[in-house]
Amino acid sequence: MEAWEAFIQEVRSREGLRFATIEGDFLRMMETMNSAWVAGELEEGVYRQKGNRWRDLIVELVRSRCMVTLQGRRIQGLTDIHAVDSAYPPIGDPVLVVEAKMLGTPAHTMPNGRRKPERGGAVDLDKRLKEVKYTPVDLKLKHTGTTVGEWDQWVKSSLPKFYSLWACYIGERERRNLDAMIRKFQDLKGYYNDGVGVFFYEQSGSRYIKVDDPALLELSIDDVVDEICRLLSGSA
Repeated sequence: MEAWEAFIQEVRSREGLRFATIEGDFLRMMETMNSAWVAGELEEGVYRQKGNRWRDLIVELVRSRCMVTLQGRRIQGLTDIHAVDSAYPPIGDPVLVVEAKMLGTPAHTMPNGRRKPERGGAVDLDKRLKEVKYTPVDLKLKHTGTTVGEWDQWVKSSLPKFYSLWACYIGERERRNLDAMIRKFQDLKGYYNDGVGVFFYEQSGSRYIKVDDPALLELSIDDVVDEICRLLSGSA
């Protein structure tokens, strides 16, 4: 979508940018995209690429803050090869892996006239969580060794460092069970990832708004990007 490309170009032109300063712009982009999708003006294949747009935004936020452009890679783990959204360095053993996930879609009408219900971020969450639990463990076992010891200490001290950043559409189901959804992200951060950033948004009338919850302060997108940049500054 042209509006998204223009948005990414604008982010690319700025230095020291924080997600908090462009949250409103991001929400307007999601309004535009989802409105076109609901109206049947956007091809399904194009809409399904929205996760790549979130990935591109995270890449540009990192570049804006520490002048390193992350790239996708295929990396050998202990037992599997993993195609990851972003990693550093671009070749050799990775010290950093970043995955960006976007979940949830509004109710919409298919080209055949069939009405599809709202699909909030919780619907596919468990499946996506399994991906970002297994991948870092398999990569760390390959690059750090299979002697684990105390689990939490091993996860936090082993390379590559692994971060996941999420944008989740909150529907009626998620709003009723928000605490349970947040706990899943807290557990992901506590036991499997080195850092987790989460941005929740929901529909209010014709607009999208940020979902505020005190527990989400510990899952800040900007805090994770800051940590990524500190790691990159020490590795460059």
